[in-house]
Formats: sequence, structure tokens, C-alpha cells
Amino acid sequence: MAFESDAERLQKDPAKCLVQKKERRGLQEAAQERQKTGQTGSEPEEDAIRKERNRRLLKAVWDLPEKYRDVIHLFYYQELSVREIAGVTGRAESTVTSQLTRARELLRRSLKEEFEFE
Repeated sequence: MAFESDAERLQKDPAKCLVQKKERRGLQEAAQERQKTGQTGSEPEEDAIRKERNRRLLKAVWDLPEKYRDVIHLFYYQELSVREIAGVTGRAESTVTSQLTRARELLRRSLKEEFEFE
């Protein structure tokens, strides 16, 4: 069995790849926070709210046009720099920067009520 790269997994099922990465990061951050505060876990209601917000965020990302979805995934979920994204996608760095800016604006608009942006 060969191991798939992140790019291969993203091409097969981008939504699943995004969800898994987000869940791993969220679990790691929650565990670190619990260790700092000495808490044993969070309330079930808080978990349900957080999961629903994450689901809505991922849906909003998935609903973006592909060129924006790709740069958002690579920047936030794969933690690549603009330069690295340009290299991977074959786009100019200025194009990647513009696409990130436009993608953030589209997400801000679609999630305005959910996350109460100004």
C-alpha cells in the first residue's frame, strides 16, 4: 500500500482532507489548553457548537471557486507560504496573494452572520 501525498488526497476528496486537518489541529489545541488550565474536558454543548461552526466554515470553503479553495487549503490547512503555494500551483506569488485576499473576502461575506464580522 503506497502512501498518498496531501495533494493526492486533496484531489480525491478535498472536503474530507480539510475536515481531517482542521479536526487534528482543533484536538491538539484543545488538549494543550486543557493542560494549561487543568481542565479535564469541555462541555458537550460547547463541543456541539464548535463542531457545527467548523462544519459551516468547511462548507463555505468548499463552496468557493476552485482557484480560491486551493489557495485557502494550502495556506491555512497545509501551512504553506505564499511562495510555496506559487511553486506548487505554478501561479505567480502576486496571483496567490490576490487569490487569498479575494477568498478571505468571499468567506467573510458568506459567514458574516455566523461569525459576526464587522
